[in-house]
Amino acid sequence: IEGKPSPPRGLVFPEFRPDAHISGVTYEPGEPVHLWMDPGYAGAYAVEVAQVRNEQICVIDEIYEQGLVTDDIINIAQSREWWPDVRFGVIDIAGMQHQAMAAPAEIWLSETGVYPTSQKVMIPEGIERLKSFLKVNPTNNVPKIVFSPKCEGILSEFGARTCPLPEYIGQDRPYRWKTDREGNIVGTTPEDKFNHGIKAVTYGIVDRYGFATSKNRDKIPVRRFGRR
Repeated sequence: IEGKPSPPRGLVFPEFRPDAHISGVTYEPGEPVHLWMDPGYAGAYAVEVAQVRNEQICVIDEIYEQGLVTDDIINIAQSREWWPDVRFGVIDIAGMQHQAMAAPAEIWLSETGVYPTSQKVMIPEGIERLKSFLKVNPTNNVPKIVFSPKCEGILSEFGARTCPLPEYIGQDRPYRWKTDREGNIVGTTPEDKFNHGIKAVTYGIVDRYGFATSKNRDKIPVRRFGRR
């Protein structure tokens, strides 16, 4: 009766705290919108929608769909209220590759005028970079990144929600380390699943701010070339 819920075991990001990292942030018209993307089909196509305010990343919305292609995702994005302020895009480096069809990055450019940039991010470095933004400032108790409750996909990957994908709806499917039968962590690489939103945000952070040892960048070198 008095039991307290505990987070799933083996989380890659145990630093995530719902009380600190989930916030009522909403879209602010006129402020640049960033789209951070991890395109997928069988797993999930994740688009994390962010605005940067007072040096804090506010992930205000999300597109998190299974079984849809880039054209479908673009249609959803263009129907959202924040679409007119989209200025920047970042995508998984695989999104630059042709696989018997146009690369997702090329489709975004031809359909929207936004050409997402990309760079290779190794898993360990990406994890550490995101951890640095989840860290709560002890002075003001504020982290460098917060998420709207609407972002159910990435919140489920952090272990703060159940999975919203139809195949796993209502189930806990967070991003985990590989473990043995007794729950002990095995190896140095997490299971490469249930991490689509997390990877998208990691790409965005690295593209905008560089790795932990790099100097911060003020802007992403990606512009909207036209508007439909």
